[in-house]
Amino acid sequence: MTEITNIDQLQARVQELERDQDIQWKQLKDNVKEQYENIKPINLIKNAFSGLTDNIDSESDILKEGAALASGLIANAIMSGSKNKPMKRWVTLALFSAATYLITRYQDEIIAAGHNVMEFVAKKVDQFKANMERKRAEKEAEEEEEEDVHEGI
Repeated sequence: MTEITNIDQLQARVQELERDQDIQWKQLKDNVKEQYENIKPINLIKNAFSGLTDNIDSESDILKEGAALASGLIANAIMSGSKNKPMKRWVTLALFSAATYLITRYQDEIIAAGHNVMEFVAKKVDQFKANMERKRAEKEAEEEEEEDVHEGI
């Protein structure tokens, strides 16, 4: 710190400290408002669910979850009438291991195929929307023509 030797320096230092205090007070108020918003019940629920969805961020986690789901469904379909639960567990485990192996080995190809499928679906949806818009425009044009014909009568 510099040494204050006259009244002008003292007043300047006091003004500087008051500005710092105002800034700190504003930051404190903002922090209190933020904490108040965070403890509202709706925000607690949102934060809890966002924490759950943040855990499934990477594509590999999604692929692993898909492998588990697929292996469970296939095992249940294969052994639907079976009462042998240990056998069902072993079949599920074997299918899950096979699916996990295939997914880890061909992860890039699976992701690329997923992107291709999503692009294909998006194109089809866009085409459908364009066709619906075109049909709507044609129908409106026909209705206007009918109104014009009836107005002349």
